[in-house]
This record gives sequence, C-alpha cells and structure tokens, in this order.
Amino acid sequence: METSFSRQDFLFDGKTVRSIVNAGQTKNIDFKITGAAGRKVNGGFLFAIDAAFGDEVTCQVCDVDNILGYGPETTLNEYLTWSIDPRGTIEIEINYAGTIPPGIYIRCIYKSCGQQDVKVAINHKLHREL
Repeated sequence: METSFSRQDFLFDGKTVRSIVNAGQTKNIDFKITGAAGRKVNGGFLFAIDAAFGDEVTCQVCDVDNILGYGPETTLNEYLTWSIDPRGTIEIEINYAGTIPPGIYIRCIYKSCGQQDVKVAINHKLHREL
C-alpha cells in the first residue's frame, strides 16, 4: 500500500501552534509562515480544553513585522469568526487554498468568557509548492 501526502504540484506541510488563554481574557495565537515561497492554507482544526460556552475565535492573516510596509500589526484579511464548541473540536476546510507569503502570520484571536484557563491547540492545514 502506498501512502502519499502530496500531489504533483503540492506537498502537505501541516503545522501546529499551542497556547494557554487565561480565563476571561483574549489572546492572539500567532503562527509565522516560513519558506521562500510561503504556504497555501485551506483550513485547520482547533482544540480547546476547558472552553466555555460563549468562547469564540477570529482568524486573520496579519503582517506583524511590517514585511509589506503597511505598518506593524496590519490585518490583511479576516476570514473566520466562530463560536467555540466546548464539547469538541472545530474544523474548517475549504476546497481551495489561499496563499500566504513568507514572513506573514496566521493569527487566531481566542476570546475566553469562562472561569478556567483554556488550553488551545491549532493544527493548520498548510501546503508547500513543489
């Protein structure tokens, strides 16, 4: 049996980022895109342990380090604001991939409204051009 994580033009390059969001607080969870050609992204999974009903996440593409010259912390695109399901995992997958240049960040802003710190892990579905 052959297993393949690539096509002729792309190679899957999934990455994870983890953080703890203090109870009742909002926190940026940033992931910097690396590699000379950047990466394509078409979704991901978010795990939130000890989440509360009412927690939410907003996902953006940001130029944190002023790579493009519009100023530091510039939001280039906001593509998701969803409520967190405290009973399970959130998955987003779209049938096309957006390109994120090198040095740009995927930012997930987690807003906690509960009484416990929330342990968050985000698995980004990234792809590298061959």
